[in-house]
Amino acid sequence: MTALADLVRGFATLLKPAEGNDVRLTEWITTARAIDLPHLRSFTNGLEIDRSAVNAGLTLPYHNGRTEGVNTRTKRIMRQMHGRRIRPPQPPNPSALTTTRRHHRLRARASRLTDPPSTT
Repeated sequence: MTALADLVRGFATLLKPAEGNDVRLTEWITTARAIDLPHLRSFTNGLEIDRSAVNAGLTLPYHNGRTEGVNTRTKRIMRQMHGRRIRPPQPPNPSALTTTRRHHRLRARASRLTDPPSTT
């Protein structure tokens, strides 16, 4: 556990973009693979798959955080406009259920499924 905690701290220091982080990442991956923890090995394999993007993220001072924040905000507004807002569950109101169109459609569908077909 202490080795894992040291590795997590070491990776956290790499997250601040700086020159030479790509070399330090290679050393970190070598150290992480030597410990031989399955989840850590999977994480290092994922880093290696897109290594050029990881290197750019760790060495370049540019980021798209502001753009991603605007995208998230826009999607949230659109979901609210279309009624996809996440609402806490509310207990059903029996008097309101009997007057809704949906309720009448469901009752009609249920009666078609349960009533025998008419022979006349």
